[in-house]
Amino acid sequence: LSESIQKLGFLEELDLDYNDFRGPLPQLPSGLKALDMNDNPNLTGSLDSLSTLTHLAFIALHETKISGTIPEAMSNLNDLEVLTVHGTNLQGPMPASLCASHFGEGK
Repeated sequence: LSESIQKLGFLEELDLDYNDFRGPLPQLPSGLKALDMNDNPNLTGSLDSLSTLTHLAFIALHETKISGTIPEAMSNLNDLEVLTVHGTNLQGPMPASLCASHFGEGK
């Protein structure tokens, strides 16, 4: 994916699942609400850049080569409802702050 995708400021949903994208996740538009790139087996990178996309409600990156850990900063994604990352190279626990802010009492 080209870094120029970041310039699509009006883009709210990016659905590119079941493709053969290679390389790291690019910087994405700040207004993005839904990111579906599952089943791209050569998609790499980390979740760090997603932490700044405060409108994200849906993230599907399962069956990719995304790696690293789930950043604590993802707890700031107040609209996040769906996060699917099974079948990736992510390691470590789900941050307690993310669990508390999205799945805590009263959620």
